[in-house]
Amino acid sequence: MEHGIAQTASQNLASTLCMGCMQPATQAATCPHCGWNNDASAEAVPHLPPGTLLHDTYLVGRVLGQDGFGITYLAWDIRLQRKMAIKEYFPQGTASRQMGSCSVVPLANVRPFNPAGSILRANGVF
Repeated sequence: MEHGIAQTASQNLASTLCMGCMQPATQAATCPHCGWNNDASAEAVPHLPPGTLLHDTYLVGRVLGQDGFGITYLAWDIRLQRKMAIKEYFPQGTASRQMGSCSVVPLANVRPFNPAGSILRANGVF
């Protein structure tokens, strides 16, 4: 599926589902099921915008939680037609994303992790 077609399909699906609870959307400004503001965007810079389509299969909704290793989103599986949660690996302090982008990039001031070097240092080799 071409990116433009996928984006249109996700926008159409996102308009039929509440991104806060994945229940059928209404014309109201807020969802009667969960109180989600239908005009809401990403809550913070690293969050994927609600309505993002991943792998032409998963429609991303609101953020359920975030910890040092990643971000958990409410999502809708288009193929299985069911609600689910998606955990995005997004290590705090080592990864970044521009607002509205899906791409994750390493922060410029972070050295690559080398587990062998960590083990050698722990054993006093260097």
